[in-house]
Amino acid sequence: MLRSGAAAPPGIERAALLDPYLDDIRAFHETCRTESTKRIDGSMQRVWEMLCEKLKSEGLRLEVPYSTLTRFCREHGIGVREKKPSGRIVTAPGEEAQHDTSPYTIKVGGKMVKRHCASLVLGYSRMVFIRFFERFQRFHVKVFLTDAFKYFGGSCRRIVIDNSSVVIACGAGRFAQVSPEIEAFEKRFGFSFLAHEVGHADRSGKVERVFDYIEKNLLVGRVFKDDDDLNRQA
Repeated sequence: MLRSGAAAPPGIERAALLDPYLDDIRAFHETCRTESTKRIDGSMQRVWEMLCEKLKSEGLRLEVPYSTLTRFCREHGIGVREKKPSGRIVTAPGEEAQHDTSPYTIKVGGKMVKRHCASLVLGYSRMVFIRFFERFQRFHVKVFLTDAFKYFGGSCRRIVIDNSSVVIACGAGRFAQVSPEIEAFEKRFGFSFLAHEVGHADRSGKVERVFDYIEKNLLVGRVFKDDDDLNRQA
């Protein structure tokens, strides 16, 4: 861009062509949102069609691509859902833990293998329990959490998770429903899973910091003879 001497990227220049139609675009979006989908983002494709129809009726033609319209709308807050920060979560002892998994390729016994790292961190004390698995399915969730509860000496009232299908049978966030198998496991240990809302990964920030340690410390400069050795060092 500097070599070309252009004052602004072509995409920005194209977006500026939509400035005169900002009010029209807002009105089209509101029509789509309230009369059709009822969603905050409305139907951007339909907004595009309505704008093209308006210009055609005036003997004009829209000279920008659809992608420019969507960017223009994002920049002007049209069809954008405001993300409310989760904020700092302070929990009492025994109230909450956070659980997540992350895949890694690790050298074990001289071979590069894929392993899934499961982590559970207590919200109040920040105590951590981690285990590596060759695969991680619902059976392994129960094995991992049973070992974690034994290690901690009990379970918390709730465990915050993402919307993983390993635990969640359907829905997401507040509408998530755990599988019957997992529900029976909850009752056995007297806790419940809480799936955080989509787009609020910061709600599980404590467990994410555990993976940061794993990637920058545990898996750096260490030799693992086998899976048992890997979990011993973990």
